[in-house]
Amino acid sequence: MAKLVVNNGETLVAQLHLDAPRVVIGRGEQCQIRLASASVSKEHAAVLSIGNDHILEDLKSTNGTKVNGASVSRHVLQNEEIIEIGEFRIRYMNHRALKDMDFDRTMIFSGDPNLGVAFSEDAAAAAANTDQVSTARAVRVSFPLGGVRGLKGAHAGKEISLEPVLRRFGQPGRATVAIMRRPQGYVLMNVEGNGAVLNSRNVGAEWPMLQHKDLIEIAGEQYTFFLVGK
Repeated sequence: MAKLVVNNGETLVAQLHLDAPRVVIGRGEQCQIRLASASVSKEHAAVLSIGNDHILEDLKSTNGTKVNGASVSRHVLQNEEIIEIGEFRIRYMNHRALKDMDFDRTMIFSGDPNLGVAFSEDAAAAAANTDQVSTARAVRVSFPLGGVRGLKGAHAGKEISLEPVLRRFGQPGRATVAIMRRPQGYVLMNVEGNGAVLNSRNVGAEWPMLQHKDLIEIAGEQYTFFLVGK
């Protein structure tokens, strides 16, 4: 199970297993991780659980939230990354987290998506993880499998499966979005920057549900979302 390990210098402050859908970090008494410091906002940041993965979200804190030294508003956490809040350093530990969620690990297929999927070598290795496969199967029974078709940019003319719990698109370090599988369907969210546009409307801090034939734009790339079989 994923966990957060909180240190202030060499002093261990707290450890918490991420077994709840949302964990709030701050100096307020209601927070699951309480950091007693004036440099920490009452509700400073939150960690959201998405399948085997977790997303860190700054809650409009006064002094901001960093990951590995870089300021973030939302960030898909990777194993062993360091969250910085005031003088506190919080290590995220999760060996089940998706690694390097860039395009070399994206499952790409062509033609009719009902005819099958051609896995990249990295994607095939990830699929060998029975926990991730079980999660995907559990979600699949609740709603149809989706995907995106590239209309403009590096993936123009390609179709990308959204079977995994989470996929990231855009230009890492500049502007990226994540598409997440949830029990009721697919959700779009900004991860880096604030440049995601859905059907000509800026997404901002919202988490809109995707509908068949929605148009997604990010960092000069365009995709259309589809549900398999429609």
